[in-house]
Amino acid sequence: MTSLLSVVMPTHDRSDQLERAARSILDQGGTEVELVIVDDASSDGTPAVTDRLSEDARVRLVRNEQAIGPGAARNKGIAAARGDLLGFCDDDDAWLPRAASSLVAYLDAHPETGAVTSWHQVVHDVTGGSSTGAHWCSGPTTSCGSTSWPSPSA
Repeated sequence: MTSLLSVVMPTHDRSDQLERAARSILDQGGTEVELVIVDDASSDGTPAVTDRLSEDARVRLVRNEQAIGPGAARNKGIAAARGDLLGFCDDDDAWLPRAASSLVAYLDAHPETGAVTSWHQVVHDVTGGSSTGAHWCSGPTTSCGSTSWPSPSA
């Protein structure tokens, strides 16, 4: 089964970081993605960045006239999403290459899984050290698990 993964990205006054975060989603290979950007009434150069990004047919843009905060902005993005699966990426984060295809493949192979929070890599600004890991749940009320290990570059 080929699933459309909608990734919701709320943003507010982050024109300097938004493009990198959005490209990390749009450059995913191996699965179909839709990026839903919710501009929460930005007053910097963010609207110019979102306009440029929305030239890509895979980008849906929701623009709030008044700021409603990141939680409500995410909810508006969820309402606008058309995908079978839902993901999230903040405007100052990025997805690693092939993260989307790995997640979709896992969910397709394990239909009992209710949620996956995705692989993550935490890079510490001061030390430069990093760690990676994943979290998953097998259903809405069943047990969850997680794993974490040092990255090869640590």
